[in-house]
Amino acid sequence: MRPAPACAAQVGDGGLWRLLQALPGALACAVIAAWLAGHAQAQPPLQALCALLAAMPAGVWAWRRPSAAAIRLSWDGQYWMLCDSRDGATPHPGRVSVDFALADWALLRFVPDDGPARWLPLQGAALDTLRAALFAAPMPARPDAVE
Repeated sequence: MRPAPACAAQVGDGGLWRLLQALPGALACAVIAAWLAGHAQAQPPLQALCALLAAMPAGVWAWRRPSAAAIRLSWDGQYWMLCDSRDGATPHPGRVSVDFALADWALLRFVPDDGPARWLPLQGAALDTLRAALFAAPMPARPDAVE
């Protein structure tokens, strides 16, 4: 089987990924506010209002936080490379696995040869660009990679 052709894409943290990050904080604030309102003997409509008012700022804050710096994931036909603009765009070789995939969205785990794993959300055109390389048969491990 031939390896997938070389390709590269920018990895962002928009859309579904930001929603998945905003939801737990907003939900936690809503539950605490509803519990406090219930503990104060408030009527159920007031409890729901308190929950909504507590969840909104938490959700907006999580949604509007600064996005991640530009990250570029590339496949050269043999190895995966990750370049992050926060560390001077030094390429880090490593392995990529698709841990969760929907039709137009995927959550990847990039494990560099020299550091901790990173989670990368891919969607839209970026996912389309890398799809063949991501789902191709795995290549043998690099001979100089540290296990």
